[in-house]
Amino acid sequence: MYLYDMEVHQFETFSQQINLVTIDGEVINLQGKTARAQVRPAPNSTTLAETMSCSVTPGKGIILFSLSSTQTGAIPVGDYFYDVCIEETVGGSIIRKYLIGGKFKVRPSVTR
Repeated sequence: MYLYDMEVHQFETFSQQINLVTIDGEVINLQGKTARAQVRPAPNSTTLAETMSCSVTPGKGIILFSLSSTQTGAIPVGDYFYDVCIEETVGGSIIRKYLIGGKFKVRPSVTR
């Protein structure tokens, strides 16, 4: 999993895109896979701060994950953790691969 810290201001629309390619620059096909992303106060916490919306563009190897301004406004200012994974079902079992994760800092907004 790639570690990358991010931050957002409350009431800000947040979105990030991941482009998945091999070391040779070939696009990774995400056909049949879904993406999930969550924000929590600690990596092992059962408390969910927010679930990000995720979309996958299979033939282009693109994952977009986002939070609306309403969602970021609902998260109290502070330090959190996030990760993004892809999932697929193989033989009735869910196979999950974590792609990126790290610290997720929520800062207060000043301008209203």
